Amino acid sequence: MKMKFPYFVCWVCCSLLLMTHLVSAQTYRCDIKNINYNIAPNIIEFDIWLQNTGSNVYKMMGFQAGIDFDYVGLANGGTITASFVSGSNSLPAPQNNLSSNVSLNAVSKQIRITAALVPSQTIAASITSVPLKFGTFRLTNTVPFTPSYPPFFLWSFVTASNKTKTQLSCWVNGATSATGITSQTTGGCATNTPPSPPSCLGYYAIQQGPQHYIETSGYPPANWTTTINDTVCNGGLGSITVHLAYPTPVMYYLDQNPVVNFTQPISSFTVSNIPPGIHFFEVVTYGIGAGLSGFGYPEIVELPPAIGSSNSITACDNYYWPMTMNTYTSSGQYYHTYTNSSGCTMLNELNLTVNQSTNSSSTVSSCVPYFWSCTNTTLTQSGTYTCSTINAAGCNHTET
Repeated sequence: MKMKFPYFVCWVCCSLLLMTHLVSAQTYRCDIKNINYNIAPNIIEFDIWLQNTGSNVYKMMGFQAGIDFDYVGLANGGTITASFVSGSNSLPAPQNNLSSNVSLNAVSKQIRITAALVPSQTIAASITSVPLKFGTFRLTNTVPFTPSYPPFFLWSFVTASNKTKTQLSCWVNGATSATGITSQTTGGCATNTPPSPPSCLGYYAIQQGPQHYIETSGYPPANWTTTINDTVCNGGLGSITVHLAYPTPVMYYLDQNPVVNFTQPISSFTVSNIPPGIHFFEVVTYGIGAGLSGFGYPEIVELPPAIGSSNSITACDNYYWPMTMNTYTSSGQYYHTYTNSSGCTMLNELNLTVNQSTNSSSTVSSCVPYFWSCTNTTLTQSGTYTCSTINAAGCNHTET
């Protein structure tokens, strides 16, 4: 407690300073990027990057951040903690004691970054037009995170108990005193318990810019399942209902028809009026955020037409199917599509097993008449003889 007290005092002083000297014209960009789910089932890492997007010269005195996220949905019943990945800075002069001042507040469910201030601009890092990594940060859960569930990160600019307000302060153009250059004020949740406030109703709505952004392409694709309502014969139409693992914007197309987009997060949707027949239906999930810039992974399902008939046939060597007027020599499933008297597309299905005929031969020399058991006859002259039987597969066996 005594070790953290000076840093707390510094941040209180910094907050007063920033309120006094706030300059809205300052331009910079701060991003959450490189969201990584592939380290372990219970670990998520992400980077924070800073960039000067204007002509001012910035020397960073301090950066504090509050990052709200959907703790309950992500935790999967476990307990999540936050930490800084040591040595992950790319800034020339990293913030003091960053490893000791990253936490996750159990009450507000917020990631809080409150590193100590840099005491002098002579040793401070320059924020340039080339993006620099402030650091890599890690969320660790006591159990695996909810599968395919994103954290729904949200920069917080809310002043509330147990929360940290996001703010960057710099020495600008060589000034002798530092200035708060964060002008963004929209974003964050006063509470992590929906439905209050509206910005946290259900799932958090990412509010991009004008200075703080969240990468959307890092979100995992939403797993999805389908409920297929098969087409009804006698002219009926079918439908497909898609159930998403979590609300997300999606797009879909049916038989490569023009893409249909849902630009706002949804949990499920139904595609109706699908005519009978075999169709290819593709769903693509996106990351949450402006512009639908995060590309998910497409999956394909098949909606079959109604089955007119289904027959299982076992044949020897080949089988001629009158439905298609084709002769098949290999086992497999074969289909024939036709239109019935009601105008409904129907499907005949053939489950075919093709067994093979066999043959064998032998040479026998005998000084006396030879009794051949295959034909139950006694042979008295040399020659070539054949006999037909049934093999184990039920097909013809020819012995010579």
